[in-house]
Amino acid sequence: MTVDNTASAPPIVGSPHKIAERQAPTWDFRSHPGKPLHEVERPFYVDDDRTAFKHHEDDMKLQFSTDWNKVNQSSHEQSDVCMVYYPPSLDLSFDLDLEDRLFRDLQEWSWFQCIPEYAIKQGLITARYCSLKADIRYEQRAIIHHYLVWIFVMDAVSEQLPLHGLHSTAGKVYLENLKSIMRDGPIEDMKRLFHGSCPDEVLDTAVLAQRLLAEDILPLMRSILTPHHVQMCVETLDLFLDNQYYEGQQYHSQPTSDVVMQTRAYTIGTMICALFYLPSSEAQLWNPNDPLVIHMAISVAHFNDFMGMYKDRASLEKGGDASAGMNMVLLSMKEHQLSEHEALRHCAQKINVFLRQFEQLSTSLMPDRQRFYHHVLRGHFALYDFHLLGLKGKCNGRYGWRVHEM
Repeated sequence: MTVDNTASAPPIVGSPHKIAERQAPTWDFRSHPGKPLHEVERPFYVDDDRTAFKHHEDDMKLQFSTDWNKVNQSSHEQSDVCMVYYPPSLDLSFDLDLEDRLFRDLQEWSWFQCIPEYAIKQGLITARYCSLKADIRYEQRAIIHHYLVWIFVMDAVSEQLPLHGLHSTAGKVYLENLKSIMRDGPIEDMKRLFHGSCPDEVLDTAVLAQRLLAEDILPLMRSILTPHHVQMCVETLDLFLDNQYYEGQQYHSQPTSDVVMQTRAYTIGTMICALFYLPSSEAQLWNPNDPLVIHMAISVAHFNDFMGMYKDRASLEKGGDASAGMNMVLLSMKEHQLSEHEALRHCAQKINVFLRQFEQLSTSLMPDRQRFYHHVLRGHFALYDFHLLGLKGKCNGRYGWRVHEM
């Protein structure tokens, strides 16, 4: 495999559905992978009527509840509080010692000084996400941490190239290069092909993303995960990159929400995170086209757009992010002539339907499948948490939401 080595980086790294009306399932704790409800650990903001999250630009507030009836009722009320359903059996907690270690180790990473500041800032915050209590090796957490930094780097290129009219040229070569790297294939020299037509800063970042994948993340995966687990990662990343290209073709065409949703489950990037968090034994059950896995990814995409609506609106006004127009809340405002609050409530209602359906469908399966989907759900809800909180459980501020006392 030929990799462009002109980037300044070290040469190698070694080390809209109807709300479900059925009653909540009756848990059989002899077979269900979760804990009895009185032992389940949850984030502090779940089931606390006094705690909400509030955006600094608005009065809209966000709360989480394990009471489906309460959440369902709130979806029909015209208030400034949106409620999101939190499955009662979901055990979600983080290890502060692991968070500290991950935070320190990322700063000792040999690529650390080469990463753009925006990606490092977000990467350090994801130490909390990577400290989710789970039965995996520490080295597996390092893969997740490096991958999340890579996503911030990689995505910046995908968002910038369409702004320069280069999505079908440089953008396609870039994404195909990343796919080829995953299979040890040859890649095109982007600096030679697009020098003069693409800003040098964007090309440098693209080369860095290629090198990170080839020289750090892929070797780590192969040294820690089983061959089958690695193969599932390759196939899932392939789908992510293919759909990134298809989605990028829509950036300037004013797509409808139906068009956006054809690719969004894959481009939100949560599937690979959930897969990295699986023990290799559970990865045997992984299929990136699994309807329930896609179902859960769509719920995360909606939550991401709920949290990022104000940020994406500002990006559209500045013209600095080609993907901002794909925000599902902004699209629903335009398509259905909704106010901001109406669109946010509509989005929250969709999220709740997705979660309720996922809960009902997954708990009707055999125990090994229940356990698998429980792991998937935890990985996805940890991403919900990432949108809310950063290091030491403090607000990460990325989207402008803060803890608010009711």
